[in-house]
Amino acid sequence: MGQRTVPCPTVLSHCHELEARAEALDPDELETARLSLRPEEEKRAVSKAEDAYGESYDYATMREAKDRVSDLLGEEPIGSKPRSVRRDLQQAQEKVREHVQERRERLSGKEKENTWEQ
Repeated sequence: MGQRTVPCPTVLSHCHELEARAEALDPDELETARLSLRPEEEKRAVSKAEDAYGESYDYATMREAKDRVSDLLGEEPIGSKPRSVRRDLQQAQEKVREHVQERRERLSGKEKENTWEQ
């Protein structure tokens, strides 16, 4: 089992204070500010981890950690959204192709029926 840490009261009170201040802010402005800060802060964190771990630094572990942070923030994991959009687009294109093919088959079947009736 992993070791569980208990935050000190000072940290908790600081978090509560920041949460109260965040509630007073416009959510869209807060999100915009957070998103503008995130890439630079993430680069700094990665750089610190690379320096700390040296040759033991593991890119897969860092990717997993970034995904966990995204999950905690209620975001799609970084990099998954474009794949998801791409996959959705491919699925939509496939549905269109299937629909067009079915339509062609129905129309060609009707043409055959019409030639038999004449």
